[in-house]
Amino acid sequence: MKEIWEIFKRDIAKITKSKVAMAILIGMLFIPGIYAWLNIDSNWNPYDNTGNIKIAVVNKDEGVELLNEKVNIGESLS
Repeated sequence: MKEIWEIFKRDIAKITKSKVAMAILIGMLFIPGIYAWLNIDSNWNPYDNTGNIKIAVVNKDEGVELLNEKVNIGESLS
């Protein structure tokens, strides 16, 4: 167990001396949290700002002949 602790302390000392290693470590610590925060925030209430969006519904149903009878479901929709 003592050897493991010594290896850990040596690794920490090397990381703190290297600016690149520190930048990578900080990125690995904070970027997943920022990503999750932005994702959760954007999906929390998607209907909050959609009340004024204009939409249109188009029905291009031409119908079909089924068992020698013309069937057009689109005409019954309103």
